[in-house]
Amino acid sequence: MPAAVTARRPRLWPATTPGRIGAGFAAVVLAALLAAGVNLWAASQTADAIRTIGRDAEPSVVLALRIGAALSDLDATAVEDALAGGMSAAGTSLRWREGKAALDGLVVQASRNITYADETTAIQGLLRWAGEYHASLAEVRGAADPAHPFTATQRLQWSHRLLREFALLEADALAAANRAPLNRAYDLFQARALGAEAAIIAAVLLLAAVLAGMQGFLTRRTRRMVNAPLAMATVLCAGLLTGLIVTTAWQREAIRAAKVDCYESLDALFAAKGAVAAMNAGLSLWLLDPATRPAASKALDTQAWVLLDLDWRNQAETARFLAALQEGQERERRGQPAAALAAVPAKGGLLGKELANVTFGPAERDPASDSVRSLLAALRVADLVRDRGAPGQMTEALQLRERDGAPALAGLDGALDRTIAVNQAEFDRQVGEATRLGTWVPPAVCAVLALAGLLAAAGLWQRYREYA
Repeated sequence: MPAAVTARRPRLWPATTPGRIGAGFAAVVLAALLAAGVNLWAASQTADAIRTIGRDAEPSVVLALRIGAALSDLDATAVEDALAGGMSAAGTSLRWREGKAALDGLVVQASRNITYADETTAIQGLLRWAGEYHASLAEVRGAADPAHPFTATQRLQWSHRLLREFALLEADALAAANRAPLNRAYDLFQARALGAEAAIIAAVLLLAAVLAGMQGFLTRRTRRMVNAPLAMATVLCAGLLTGLIVTTAWQREAIRAAKVDCYESLDALFAAKGAVAAMNAGLSLWLLDPATRPAASKALDTQAWVLLDLDWRNQAETARFLAALQEGQERERRGQPAAALAAVPAKGGLLGKELANVTFGPAERDPASDSVRSLLAALRVADLVRDRGAPGQMTEALQLRERDGAPALAGLDGALDRTIAVNQAEFDRQVGEATRLGTWVPPAVCAVLALAGLLAAAGLWQRYREYA
């Protein structure tokens, strides 16, 4: 009988040394390609987040916030015009015309930067209600009659409501249309960032493990301690791993700083500018229309609470808070940011939110603190104006408003502008840094992986020729 034939399983690993060296090189190539692919995938995820946050959404949100602040300021200026020059002067001053031109420019700019469908609807609504507001102001001027001031005053009140209750809502909708994708992009990036970094690290570690395994195989087989090219490739992978850990953490921190430290402050600060303009308009309306003084006074106080949750009429509490502000500034100048944050008591309101989010040293803390001081000064003047105006001392109340109230409100607005400038510049810097890292890191990683592959090929080829 013929001898029984024993079936042999196919070998998964070559039996000969040249075959094993060739299989090891194939494993190195596959591990390097895997590491390069994972790196490019992670880089594309980060690039999408940077593009959405830094280029598509944040500029449009800030533009919409600027439009809202410009609308509020336009309304305040129109009421000031009527207070200073009569109803026929409402919306005719040079400042009002300059504000109107700036607003038109912002709307045109927004219409050129439409990315999301909801933006179109919001811009259309904004144009409609802004047009209604301007037409209503024209009716105010047309109804101006010293003998019958009631009609023009009521029309001015309606113009004020038209802007605040309709036009401003469209500006808010325009901001919301971009704020939602910005927040989604950031949340998605945060959810994926650590996983992507772990995948990159695992892929590079796999390549290093394959290189180390081949080094061990050759050491056992050839009785030589080190294969220099393989050792260099392994060291290169270790350096690449360290660099990736540092750069990805740096990039992640840049995106976090842009969103949390800068953008959220910008959102609060522009809302604060709108509240300041509403306070200004409310004080003017209180002086202009005695019939609606309770409502105007309530609206003014409401905007004050929106800005800062502090009882400004409590002198002791106000003095303690101002002292804490000063202490915070001094600690910030001494290079103690954590102590500076701890020195200022937590307060609600837009300015309280900004004080709790001061990140960029004295350049941000000083104007943020100045804005609080100017607010408290403006509120003290507003209370004095209402005290003087109530008994009928209108001339003194008007003089007080012009002499002390207008400079305090202007100082508050200027301090907000300086704080905005600091946060916007820092936002642009952080996004630019993240973008630069995202531009050169992926090709640099691929180049290092290619070099490691070439070194591995050189080291393995030497041993392959010996055994072939």
